[in-house]
Amino acid sequence: MQQSWAEFLLSAGQDSETSQIYGWKNNLGTFQTEFDRIYAELKKSIPDYNSRHLVHSDLINRNVLFDKGRITAVLDWGSALYGDYMYDLAWLLFYDQYVNGLSPDFKSVALEGYRDSGLDTGSADERIRACQLHIGLDSIAYNSFRNDPDGIKLAIRLVNRATGI
Repeated sequence: MQQSWAEFLLSAGQDSETSQIYGWKNNLGTFQTEFDRIYAELKKSIPDYNSRHLVHSDLINRNVLFDKGRITAVLDWGSALYGDYMYDLAWLLFYDQYVNGLSPDFKSVALEGYRDSGLDTGSADERIRACQLHIGLDSIAYNSFRNDPDGIKLAIRLVNRATGI
């Protein structure tokens, strides 16, 4: 049975044996409190959204090509999933300082494009925020797996900046 979107978002707190980064929780150490704080915020922030769409979910590392502030190509769909399309927008906004060519009004332009395509943009800010909390937790888990405390600290800073917690 396919998990719900809420279950997917909450899966950021699970250290599953089937995960490529299994064992990451054992490496959190002093960052456990920060992880728990962010995860608690995610649990309070789960949106009531059940529609599912194709989501790229890795819009960084040169996977998005830009020209004059517009996306011209999206590459490497190996991390694609089925969920809230706001996840991709949340990803770009979360990592905006690392995405070359992203225009300052990207969020409003993207939301307008979604609306013009007939997609539901209701509760956009709440949906984006929940996605950003998940993205941050996932980044903390990945960096914990790699035993990279600087990466964990950066992920925590990005979560705090993106979500205001």
